[in-house]
Amino acid sequence: MELEGKLWKSGKFWLVEVPAVDVMTQGHSREEALKMIADAIEGLVDCYFPNQSKGFQVTVQEYKKGIIGVSTSNN
Repeated sequence: MELEGKLWKSGKFWLVEVPAVDVMTQGHSREEALKMIADAIEGLVDCYFPNQSKGFQVTVQEYKKGIIGVSTSNN
């Protein structure tokens, strides 16, 4: 499954949001913001499903200006 998110710059920060899982974060750079959203979603899954989160990884891809795709794998 892949979820859609948004990435945009506000002042000196980059903001990223994935509405389907109600997660939003920010970073000083575009790359940092994308890493932060992956970490936030992985942390959310670990919090709610601690026994099933082993090997769970989030991949974030930027498709076009301001649109990202978030996918997961459970190895």
